[in-house]
Amino acid sequence: MDHCGRGDQGIAFRAPILRAATVEQALDELTRAGFTLVGLAADAPRSLFDETFGDRTALVLGSESEGVTPDARPWIHDWVSIPLANGVESLNVASAAAVVAFELSRRR
Repeated sequence: MDHCGRGDQGIAFRAPILRAATVEQALDELTRAGFTLVGLAADAPRSLFDETFGDRTALVLGSESEGVTPDARPWIHDWVSIPLANGVESLNVASAAAVVAFELSRRR
């Protein structure tokens, strides 16, 4: 495959997109569609790298400083963390999303 676009466009060209007015509406729609919602949190008991995810899993990320919002937390079925080292306390959401995407694609 070439790396100039054809055949290797990345997930943005293949991922389904859910449009919703609020986070809570999106989480409700995902839950009703049979998805397990897994939130990322620094203090989660299990690591992203050790967890097994089903085909209908949606990972929920929050902001670097606040994490997943309090209004979204009741929808979350399970929690995982991205283990960090050397005093790093958190990742911004774009970096966390990149780690999650890489880890999930690595398993395929």
